[in-house]
Amino acid sequence: MITKPTILYVEDEDGVRNKLSKLLGRYSSELYIAKDGKIGLELFKQHSPNIIITDIKMPVMDGITMVKTIKEIKPEQHIIFTTAHSESEYLIDAIETHVDSYILKPISFVILKQKLEQLTKQINIEKELLAQQTLTNEITQMLNLLIVLDKNNDIIYSNKNFLKFFRLSDIEQFNSEYQSISNVFVNYGDFFYPKDENNWIDEIQNLDDDQRVVSMINEESEPQAFVISIKQMEDTLHSIIIFTEITNLTIKKNELQYKAYTDDLTKLANRTYFEDELKKEFKKSKRDKKDLGIILFDIDNFKQINETYNNKIGDEILIELANIVDKNISQNDILARWCGKKFIQLLPKTSSQYTLLVANRLKKLIQEHIFKNDIKITCSFGVTNIENVNTKEEMIENIEKALYEAKHTGRDKICFI
Repeated sequence: MITKPTILYVEDEDGVRNKLSKLLGRYSSELYIAKDGKIGLELFKQHSPNIIITDIKMPVMDGITMVKTIKEIKPEQHIIFTTAHSESEYLIDAIETHVDSYILKPISFVILKQKLEQLTKQINIEKELLAQQTLTNEITQMLNLLIVLDKNNDIIYSNKNFLKFFRLSDIEQFNSEYQSISNVFVNYGDFFYPKDENNWIDEIQNLDDDQRVVSMINEESEPQAFVISIKQMEDTLHSIIIFTEITNLTIKKNELQYKAYTDDLTKLANRTYFEDELKKEFKKSKRDKKDLGIILFDIDNFKQINETYNNKIGDEILIELANIVDKNISQNDILARWCGKKFIQLLPKTSSQYTLLVANRLKKLIQEHIFKNDIKITCSFGVTNIENVNTKEEMIENIEKALYEAKHTGRDKICFI
């Protein structure tokens, strides 16, 4: 069941504010209204709304200042900027705040409705994932298998749940049949599987907590998933190992993550997934001193396609573009729909020169492809690299500035920052 979000609407023009408030009231469970950024900031602090819709240029405190302050308090806050053509000088400052969307005035009710529906769906999925995580935490105490290993990694103790799982009478029977606990792990999918059975504890402890998941087959030949927790006792050199069964939760979590991380239209990864992966790859690249490239590209004159044909044809072009690009990128690259008609590609261990080469190949591929209804399109490209930046946020700022330059200096071109 989709739950309506709470919304904060900030707009200094009385006529615009009164008109849009009526629409927003239908799409929110609670609507808070402010006439400037200062009042908006206070309402945010009091109510912590799910979505904020705000004008940019306002008296007392402008929208950009308000949003920057809010992002310091709650970085994941969902925000939509509304702006007029005459306020283009604020665009770069607005881009740097990393909001969810921008809508030009006069505001189209259809576009705003679509944005609100998209954000509402994402917010509800996020709530469901949080509920699943809470449930996981609650049941970890109920389904545990526990063993104790000596300094040679031989099992010297187990609880009843461990023996029951393998239908064994005692530890001696387990040691006789399996020799080592690592021998019961199944080499499958993304589950942990040791490269060296004698050093599997060291291997798994070098992984992040969310990667410490193994699959084991019970005596009914059914695979089950377990999170492994390890506590090593310094005095005795014993290791206490707890296996928490999460099979059903793993299946549900995978389903929810697919929904949370997949763009409904193109079936590519969405912005949320891309930003999660960028965080991991940026940290890895800085640690290992490896290159990392990003390509952001945007369809030129896409509005004319929708106006000349219709939105259905426009959607089909977005899907077709996603498919042809996805088939022509490296296996290790990550392609996602950034927003609207923008797509973004992450290129691990890729130099600036090769990232530019990839962008040129994609640009030519798109130029030469004939889309539905014999339509031909071009794209503008922004390219950047991890060199000379200290944060992933700086990379995003650079890529958006590069794309902005490409779009405003002629389109169908590539700009690098």
